[in-house]
Amino acid sequence: MFCIHISGQKPSDYKENVSSQNHTYKVSTVLISSRTDSQGLCHHNSVIFMRNQVLPSSSHNVHYMLIITTGLGYIWNSQDVVPNDWLKSIVKQSLCDQFVQSWSSSLQNSPKGQFYHMFKMDFKCEDYFLKLNTSSVFWICKLRTSNMNFPVETGRWSGLNRNERKCPLCTSGIGDEMHYLFQCDFFSTYRIKYIPMYYIKYPNIEKLQGLLTYCNKRVLENISVFLKIIYKTLNNHR
Repeated sequence: MFCIHISGQKPSDYKENVSSQNHTYKVSTVLISSRTDSQGLCHHNSVIFMRNQVLPSSSHNVHYMLIITTGLGYIWNSQDVVPNDWLKSIVKQSLCDQFVQSWSSSLQNSPKGQFYHMFKMDFKCEDYFLKLNTSSVFWICKLRTSNMNFPVETGRWSGLNRNERKCPLCTSGIGDEMHYLFQCDFFSTYRIKYIPMYYIKYPNIEKLQGLLTYCNKRVLENISVFLKIIYKTLNNHR
């Protein structure tokens, strides 16, 4: 069976699993056109599902549930001969699509994940991991994942309302990412030194997103230095 193939089971393993069931339901029988290698694993050319015995009724039948949950129940019901390579490809793609959808939904529904979702549009390795050295990656990653211990985050741990999570350095605004990168007067000198003037002038959410998403290596390295300064300064004022 294809599902045996992708789970790394031998045909003998499948028989053992079947025989260990309590027989309160019928287990599907699958005929496989295959050859066996020296390790006993099957190389499948096609899979044939036998209609008269395909009536599983238990969630313990993982192989059946895999086909159903990936939206391929029509294949199970039609009992057609299915090319193995095609079946592997479509099941893998379906599982990947389901995971990415679940991942994206969890970010949108999580208060902590909403900031991260501003920059993380696609499920992939981000470019800054490949461009920057380890230290720079560390600080950029801390910011993007809301691990800078800004008041907007530490105040949430303490149960403070968002409008009470003030910056301890200037007390003129909520201590969030936007405030420290663009607004806090305490870091004005550093800001001019490390962030391009285009982003400092008339800052907004779109510029914040662009600063951390589209900038070149040198700009990101400078931002990482600025973030390190912010982090250490806030820790010294606690």
